[in-house]
Formats: sequence, structure tokens, C-alpha cells
Amino acid sequence: MQNIAEFYFECFEKGNSESLIKIDELMKAFPENEKILSLINKNLISKKETLLLKLFLDLKLHFLLNFDKMNLKAINNLIYVTKIFYRFVNNGSLKILYEKLKEDKVLKKFYVDENKMLNFSKKSHYYSELKKIKNDSNDLFGGLDYDKFCL
Repeated sequence: MQNIAEFYFECFEKGNSESLIKIDELMKAFPENEKILSLINKNLISKKETLLLKLFLDLKLHFLLNFDKMNLKAINNLIYVTKIFYRFVNNGSLKILYEKLKEDKVLKKFYVDENKMLNFSKKSHYYSELKKIKNDSNDLFGGLDYDKFCL
């Protein structure tokens, strides 16, 4: 799991075409949103798999916001799946995930030190941050609000 995050961000920081191809291939290897929803709806995710699924969702969101920002449909779809995921995870498990990510030597770098991915101990923080991301994406796609634009 740590290797996935390290590989992704190592390629992300290089930013050359070869690295971007590797990131794209990695994203294609992740489970599709519909498959994740199916697993959640059928309650087939164990506590051990929750952290891995969170990592997948966070990396997918990071990818979309950095490489495919104009794909509003994909961003909104992923935000929807992520909200369903956080409804699935109970508060106790979420607190445990939060603590694990703060203590893990490798993942701490991306979740805490560099703050590249979301890590909160409460569901409400995730919901408000996801809402903010969705609104920012919608604003970007919708263009400038001329009433708020100043020269």
C-alpha cells in the first residue's frame, strides 16, 4: 500500500511524459467506481481493506484534480463514490484510519506532512471538503461569475 503511494507521487513529482503514462496505467489498474460502489453496497469490504480503498479513492481524486481537472463528470462521480464510502465507514473506524495515517512512516508524508490527500478524524470534515472540491470544480467548469469579477 505504501509502495503504491510512493510510486504515484514519485511519478507525479517527475512530471515527464513517461511518468504520466505510468500514473495513467496505475489509475487504470485501480477498481472502477461502479465496482467500489458494488462492494460497499454488498458490504464486502473488511476493516483491513478500508485503508486500501481510502488510498485508492484519495489517489484517484488527486489524479483527477491535477491531471483531468476539466472532466467534471468524473470528478463528481468520484466525489459521490467517496461520500458513499465515508457513509459506510463508521466513526470508530474512521478515527483508527486517521491515527494509522498519522503514524505510518510512508503514508504520513502524503497525508500529514505534505497534506496532498485528505485525512480527518470526523466524517463531517470529509463531507465539507468534498463539497468544497465539487463547488470549486463546478465554478471552474462554469466559468467566471461576472458579478464577482473585479479589475
